[in-house]
Amino acid sequence: YAICAVVFGKIADKYGRKPVIKWATIVLMVAATAGAVSPNEWVFLLTRVLTGACVGVNISCIACYCTEFSESRYRAHGSFIFSVSMKLGKVGVNVLAYLLLHVIGWRWFIIVCTIQAVPTLVMIIILPESPRYLCANGQQDKAMKAIRCLARLNGKELSDDLQVVCCSDKDSGSYSKLLNKEHKKSVIALSVIYFSNIFVEYGLITLLPLLFSSDICGAGVAPEHICQNLSQEDLAKLSIVTSTQIVAAVGALILALTVNRLVPLRVAIGFAVLSMMCFFVCVGPVFTLLTSVVIKMCIAVSNTLIWIMMPESFPADIRSTAIGFINGWGKLGGLLGAGCVYLLFYTNPYALIGLYSAVALIGFISSLVYDRETKGEEMKET
Repeated sequence: YAICAVVFGKIADKYGRKPVIKWATIVLMVAATAGAVSPNEWVFLLTRVLTGACVGVNISCIACYCTEFSESRYRAHGSFIFSVSMKLGKVGVNVLAYLLLHVIGWRWFIIVCTIQAVPTLVMIIILPESPRYLCANGQQDKAMKAIRCLARLNGKELSDDLQVVCCSDKDSGSYSKLLNKEHKKSVIALSVIYFSNIFVEYGLITLLPLLFSSDICGAGVAPEHICQNLSQEDLAKLSIVTSTQIVAAVGALILALTVNRLVPLRVAIGFAVLSMMCFFVCVGPVFTLLTSVVIKMCIAVSNTLIWIMMPESFPADIRSTAIGFINGWGKLGGLLGAGCVYLLFYTNPYALIGLYSAVALIGFISSLVYDRETKGEEMKET
């Protein structure tokens, strides 16, 4: 996931957003379907690796693609739609698991989830290439055709003499440009913040089912290591916790439009740090559920704001490369955050909660150091 997000972000800056998204979606559907009929765990693992790689590619490229069609006043809406779509997907998986997993089994459940990728493939075939990408690569005629195609799809008429003026940059997707003096602070700060956020978020994805099913109160007592299915009550709790992220994403959009990006980002991460520390307190199952909801909502707010800020912070010729780079670091954090549950939960839960709190604190400090506000900025194009 992380490696492909970085590699294909650069490829999308060189060869286009649309072909990368299209082929990643096709491979994703084939790999996921193969996983549903896999004869053993090794084949299943291989298909999940391919599926995860394609998801990493698509998230980086689609984030870039959807914001490049918007003018500045609607840009946050494009990033919001993308961000909330990911959260709706997570909610949908939890709800489908609650309704279907015990009925149809895991193989058919994967098939049902895979079918939902069909609309993505259809839409990416219908929609044109990003005009901003085409302009940044000197393809003026194709950029004009893409703009006219978008106008037709939106029921608008453009003047026959309308033209776009493009400036080609042969250095598209360059890491040396990404890490130059102008962009280095943005890419490093956003990478650290996103790494911290996803470290905690993916850790919680792994941790919360264990917290709910083991019924431990507080983080001080290591539970017995028992492999068991989640109950319907546990699945319902997970659905509730995940669903609140949608509300948080809407709140993030409102804050981004009415206040700015940076202040709500800092506040959300700060509350996430404080809420994480509440897991040290032993009150009861309801308190654990409410604490989980608050942390998930804070992370959803900060992640939505980061996805709004990322496309705004870089020009078209390195935008996909930058988003892929930052997303790759985030998913590396997710890998480490989830792995720490395996290493620490059944030995020292206090250490696990302390680690998540410390990593979230690093993200908070990074947000204080980062001082660039992108609200109202025109997207920097070559």
